[in-house]
Amino acid sequence: MGVHLTGVHLIGVYLMSVSLTGVYLMGVYLTGVHLIGICLTGLYLRSMHLISAYLMGVHLMGVYLMGVHLMGVYLMGVHLIGVYLMGVHLMGVYLRAHTSWACIS
Repeated sequence: MGVHLTGVHLIGVYLMSVSLTGVYLMGVYLTGVHLIGICLTGLYLRSMHLISAYLMGVHLMGVYLMGVHLMGVYLMGVHLIGVYLMGVHLMGVYLRAHTSWACIS
């Protein structure tokens, strides 16, 4: 809780059943990342780059996305609640059926 990460590069990372609360991510690059059963609450993402990422069963609550780039991303069973998107670029993003998008502004 209360973690601040700046200039982080993650390549080929597998995260399963992870819960993050009150995390600040700035200048983060995620390549070939697989996120399964992740719960993210009160998250602030700035200048984040997701490349070839797989998101399955991910729950985002009260998340702020600013200057985020999504390329070749697969979203399956993702729930977005109270999510704010600003300056987000989507390229080659795939949404599986049953993905719910709520309260996106």
